[in-house]
Amino acid sequence: KNGSVLLRGISTSTSHILRQKGFEILPLGKEAVLSLDKNHFAKSSIREIIRRGFRSGFVEEIPYSPEIEKRLMEFEKKTVHGSEPLLTNLYVTGFPKETRLFVFKNANDNWLGAIVISVNSKEKYQTEFLLRKKSAPPGIMEALIFGIFNTIKTEDKKYWSLGEVPFVLSADEHKRFSKADVLYRIGHLFRFAYNFDGLFFFKNKFNPNWEDVYIVGYPRITLRQIFTVAIKSNLLKLIFFKLIHYK
Repeated sequence: KNGSVLLRGISTSTSHILRQKGFEILPLGKEAVLSLDKNHFAKSSIREIIRRGFRSGFVEEIPYSPEIEKRLMEFEKKTVHGSEPLLTNLYVTGFPKETRLFVFKNANDNWLGAIVISVNSKEKYQTEFLLRKKSAPPGIMEALIFGIFNTIKTEDKKYWSLGEVPFVLSADEHKRFSKADVLYRIGHLFRFAYNFDGLFFFKNKFNPNWEDVYIVGYPRITLRQIFTVAIKSNLLKLIFFKLIHYK
C-alpha cells in the first residue's frame, strides 16, 4: 500500500486507466505494430532488399529443444552486438518453451539471423530476441521478417509487434524542462551505447503503425527508480562497456 511501483512498456489505453488511479505517466517511446491483414512490403525498396536477402538462404521455424536453445545462445555471441553486455528484463532472451524461433539459414545450415516471438495477447504476437550474424549479407533480417509475417498471417492473431523503440517522441510529448523532456534528453546522451535511431530506421522500413508506449510510476516516477531500471536491465553496464570501447 505504501510502496512504490514502476512499470514500463504500457499502452495508451492502460496508461489512461492507471492515471485515474493516481499513477504518474511519462511517454517513453513508440512500438512498431504490423497488421497481419495488410501488406507492409509494398514499397519497391523493401521488396528489393528482401529479394537480395533470399539470395543467401531461406526462413525456417525451429521447434524447441534444449540443444536448439543452446545453439541460439552460442549464435548470439557471433552477432553484431554479441561481445556487448546483453540487456535483460526488457524482453525475453533465449528460447523459452512458450516462444517460437525463426531462423534465416543458408544451404549449409549456417544461421545468419534469428528472431524469437511470443504471444503478447489474444490478438498479438510480440518480437523478443532479434539477432543478426556479424558477417550476414544485406537483406537477411528483412527477409526473415517477411518470412515470419507470411507464416503467422494465416494464424489466429491480428497483429505482430516488432517491439519498442525508446526515446522516439512527438514534439508535443516532451515540453522543455518537463520530466519527460529530461528523460528524453538523458536517453539521447547515451545513444552511442544503444542505437535507437538505427532501430527506428530499421523497423520503419515496414511501414508499421507506431503506437505510443509509456512508463508509469506510483505515486511518482523518480530518478532513483530510473537508475534502478538502468542497473537491472544491464543498460548501465552496456553504457560503461561502450565508453571503454568507444571509438
